[in-house]
Amino acid sequence: MTTPIVLETTQVTESFYFREKDGKKRETVQLTKLPKLTVTGVLQALDAGGKVAELVLDTLGDVFYEKARAIVDANEAIKGDADFPYELLDWVAIANAPKPQKGRVGIPKELFEAFYTDYITTMGALGLYSAEKLKGQVAVFKTKFVSHKGNKKILAALQGLLTTYLTNSQNAAQFEPVLTQLTEALDLYLNTTEEELLASIM
Repeated sequence: MTTPIVLETTQVTESFYFREKDGKKRETVQLTKLPKLTVTGVLQALDAGGKVAELVLDTLGDVFYEKARAIVDANEAIKGDADFPYELLDWVAIANAPKPQKGRVGIPKELFEAFYTDYITTMGALGLYSAEKLKGQVAVFKTKFVSHKGNKKILAALQGLLTTYLTNSQNAAQFEPVLTQLTEALDLYLNTTEEELLASIM
């Protein structure tokens, strides 16, 4: 009889968000007892070997993939190995980087989409910008400001737009993960010097 593999876990809380469909929107679902491997649990999984260990290693590999993808997305000059800054794929550096630089942060796509919809609705009601301008603003939000990270004047203007949204939206609280990611990205770029920015890509 095969001995079952038991891995040490802790419990975490996560929320699942849904976009509107056919005029209806499902309420957010919050689960408070999702398992998360502890350090001991990870070591137990590696000791178990086989597919259990393989899943852990594949998941860890995803961190490098997401970081590499973020670097490639941010620099169109990268065409292949010769142009890619492999030295940036350092586990310790990735772990200590500000959240926007880590790549994936676990925010559901549906939450982003719901935020974009609420942003356009909220800002549109203020009558400050045309529908086309609002779509353009959302398009910049979707890039996480990568295209404008060296232009502090534009970044400051975008920061002002988010402040206006936060002041006027009745739904802002439910988009806290998205708004945190966006404001952290803005803060990062606004506080990065040209020399630091150049060093990050050269």
